[in-house]
Amino acid sequence: MEKMGRSKKGKSQEDQGDGKNDTGDQKSNQISSELHDLKEIVINGFATLKHDFKEMNTKIESVIIQGQQKLEDKVFELEKKQKNLSDNFGEVEKSIQYHGDEVEEVKTKNEKLHQDLYNSTQELNNTKMALDQLKIQIEKQERYARGFNLRVIGITEEEGEDVIKKISDIMDKKFDMKQLLLENAYRIGRRGERPRHIIVKFLRRPDRQIVLAKAREKLNGESYYITVDLTQEELAQKRAAKPTMDRLFKENLRPRFRNGKIYVNNTVIPLDKQVIV
Repeated sequence: MEKMGRSKKGKSQEDQGDGKNDTGDQKSNQISSELHDLKEIVINGFATLKHDFKEMNTKIESVIIQGQQKLEDKVFELEKKQKNLSDNFGEVEKSIQYHGDEVEEVKTKNEKLHQDLYNSTQELNNTKMALDQLKIQIEKQERYARGFNLRVIGITEEEGEDVIKKISDIMDKKFDMKQLLLENAYRIGRRGERPRHIIVKFLRRPDRQIVLAKAREKLNGESYYITVDLTQEELAQKRAAKPTMDRLFKENLRPRFRNGKIYVNNTVIPLDKQVIV
């Protein structure tokens, strides 16, 4: 009885042990299955992660490549702009140099023009002075030449007249100068309503002075008269002197106009202030 009890007890314990072993195997299988599933998950997750990483890496590389290309394009554009700016700056420098040379050239030409203008002005002034001196000399020579002349005004003019004979007859009849020698006698100016003036050229100045001194007395009452042969400048001076001459005549001072001046008893009389120009 005791053995049977032990036998049953031992069997019962073995059954319990087998039961425990079965449970352990089940757990072991479950763990193995779970580990396998976990491994699959990890492998799949790693594969997914690797794929995602590869795709991300590809995108990053694409972005980097695109960015690099954009940067390279930008750098190329900037380099091009820099080259253009450099070229423009070079052109500006050349232009500045060119215009600087032009400015210097213009300055040089301007200085030369100023010098030429100064020289021309000096030459013009010298020429004017020389011309004035020449006019004075010509006026003196003309006055000297006309110092042998007298002007006869108012003698009737006739067609085909012998002017020298007319003047010689006047010298003979009015001045009692039968042997008077004349160089020439001729009318001047254009024909008109009035008879033209006659220029009488004497060979000797003293003969001319005698006729001039006696002309007022000898020709009193005649329709013609004798006066000096003035130059154009002397005529202008005489016109300016006329008011003064008229005043002096009214004062019975008997003025005389000679060589551009008014004389009273060999004293030079200045022009009245109102006629001085």
